Amino acid sequence: MSLKIIRSMLLTGALCVTACGNVQTHAEPQQADAKKETKEKVQSVIQDKIVNGYLEIFWDDLMPPGEEEKLMEAYAAMMASQSAFMVPEGSPGDKANQVGTFNVVEDIDGEKIRIAGYTVPLGSADGFTEFLLVPTMGACLHQPPPPPNQTIYVKSKTPIKSTDLPQAAWVNGIIKTQVQKTNRADTAYILELDKVEEFQY
Repeated sequence: MSLKIIRSMLLTGALCVTACGNVQTHAEPQQADAKKETKEKVQSVIQDKIVNGYLEIFWDDLMPPGEEEKLMEAYAAMMASQSAFMVPEGSPGDKANQVGTFNVVEDIDGEKIRIAGYTVPLGSADGFTEFLLVPTMGACLHQPPPPPNQTIYVKSKTPIKSTDLPQAAWVNGIIKTQVQKTNRADTAYILELDKVEEFQY
């Protein structure tokens, strides 16, 4: 479910509470029961999405409308180019290019979010303060990097040892729509880390 839908539901719930909370109406009992049921469903969905004050999102929430179609077109163009000009294996041109755009969902900027993904450390194993979060295992390492708007640059205030960073993790923090370039991949989002915890399959 997208952030816009959740915000709409939040607004609907707030309006319902404001308009109906303490006001006596002459609505039929069935109408009152329907309103109560709708309000309970809205509150249930919202509660499921908020975890310890963080809005739980999914990777497709980072993709603007129409972005998936653009991505498919970009991949098709890349494949056609590779077919037309065969690149020798092991040559300088034989590398995994990052495909996609830096288009972002502006509404998410500054939100406290929680998202699950795979970590790609940037820096020394003894202690680093930055890593990438990606939606698929092996991305940026054994596979091509995901699109920039499907890659999050995570910045920690305190050093993290590689042994303390789970490969699959829940990441909590404030996300920003800001471009960051790294030697592994470019990103369209950065996240100021508050907490990282192991993802339990």
